[in-house]
Amino acid sequence: MEWKNRPGYNLKPLVCKSDHELIQKMIYAYSCYNVLRGRNEKPLREKLTMILAHYLILGYNKESKKEVIKLCGLKNEVDLNCLNKELRDQNYLIKGYHNERNNELDPGLKVLKEYFDAIKTQDDMSLNMNFYLTKDEKGDSF
Repeated sequence: MEWKNRPGYNLKPLVCKSDHELIQKMIYAYSCYNVLRGRNEKPLREKLTMILAHYLILGYNKESKKEVIKLCGLKNEVDLNCLNKELRDQNYLIKGYHNERNNELDPGLKVLKEYFDAIKTQDDMSLNMNFYLTKDEKGDSF
């Protein structure tokens, strides 16, 4: 039986008008996943997903930060640094390995970018999440 014909499945395709919109929605889904697994308390708000989408597309460097300030309508670099701090606090940006003054993308976001680059030439794509029932130390399901 195909998944489309199973009772209770009312899945509709998610249509995006641009690469940026698609990446932004993938980042939001990833942030929801992080909430479900207990890594974060709440999903990212739209402004933060927009900033991360720009970093995924443009990379994280001085030039991309200037571009993000323009594209997101921020007043200056101080505003962006405050939002970057919020992203660091939620583990979406991490301090650079060789230079702590630079930020790097979370490894999960890097994988998301690699996946996007691999499939962006296709007409459609799927993003799957797997759920597993785990047991605590006593062997009880939770």
